[in-house]
Amino acid sequence: MTSLSDIVFPSASEQPNFSHLLTELKRGDLSISNRLRSIIHDADFVREVAAAFGSVEEGPTEATGTVTLSRPLVANERCGSWYIPPSTKSASAYFKSTDGHDNAWKFSTRRLNLHLLEIIGRCDGCIIVDSTRRGKRIPDALSKTIPIWCAVLNRALFPSLPEEAHALHTPPNGAGDDTENWACGLTAELFWAHVDQLLGTPEGELPALVRGLVDACEPSRGAGAKKVAPSVAVCALAGVEDGEGRRCTVKLTPAVTEKETWIVKAPTEMEVGVGKHKVGSRNLRAALPDICGFVTRFHESQKKEDGSLAEGTTVLVACETGKDLSVAVALAICLWCFDQQDNYRAPDTKTIFNKDMVRNRLGSIMTAYPEANPGRASLQSVNSFLMDYRR
Repeated sequence: MTSLSDIVFPSASEQPNFSHLLTELKRGDLSISNRLRSIIHDADFVREVAAAFGSVEEGPTEATGTVTLSRPLVANERCGSWYIPPSTKSASAYFKSTDGHDNAWKFSTRRLNLHLLEIIGRCDGCIIVDSTRRGKRIPDALSKTIPIWCAVLNRALFPSLPEEAHALHTPPNGAGDDTENWACGLTAELFWAHVDQLLGTPEGELPALVRGLVDACEPSRGAGAKKVAPSVAVCALAGVEDGEGRRCTVKLTPAVTEKETWIVKAPTEMEVGVGKHKVGSRNLRAALPDICGFVTRFHESQKKEDGSLAEGTTVLVACETGKDLSVAVALAICLWCFDQQDNYRAPDTKTIFNKDMVRNRLGSIMTAYPEANPGRASLQSVNSFLMDYRR
């Protein structure tokens, strides 16, 4: 018969640490598998909300009669797209939560979102999808920033409209926020394209699957170039095709390289290693003089006798996403090389830039390319370059 002395108890050093156990449990809650299943659950809720709002009738018209339209789903980027399959997403918007923080309420002139007005007018409203996991019942972008946006535009467009007419509808919290911290390169589009495979894969195999999907997607990730001005366009690095005609290309690569290694491959192609995210935004400040100088030399080679550019002359700026650094550089080029009527002018020290000029040009770029999302640090680098270059 076994006695008490025969039982071997583990020593204190072999006991699992309680704090370590709690950390492991919490890490499991935030695993990729749990996040993706949470997204699917919330996406079903978004679909139910869209169905509950029903449809609106447009018309009747002589050509089409009465047309029934459902209220469109609009993703507040970046995380909103995770809750809407691409086939049902009507548009993207950029309402930033910091524009609605306490004592910092303002109408953002960098994120006008004016393209939503046409959608709202045609469909009698829209459903904006966003999420946060910051412990708030409603994301600040929905509870504060969007009401500010609505109030400003309503007062501008309908000054006699009573304030009681304003209505607000908000979605629940979700798991699609801060994707750079957990998604391993997975995008909303890639997620919806492989949703069954991702949800059916065991937790331990998910990271390898995600890496494989991301790597396979890289060659085709680039979308076509987006014109942000008559002679300036932006795109993702993966979308850059061989240059043709009168085109100059500036590539902003995600790997940081020394200034001495920046490559001018040809009179029409330059490659600059500024990095990505906030690092790239900061490094942009030092890179803009070289980039704008390179573009100016290209423009001078394409100039006609009357001082205008030859027909078809274009500058293409590419970064990893085609929405941040490339847009900031395009903004700098538009101001540096063109006047307010988009006529080419050779840069000189007599030209003076101010924040109103930058703000107005940025507004026109955002209207032409609503999906663009230049970061605050990127725009600060543009301001610094344009306003300090004569010092």
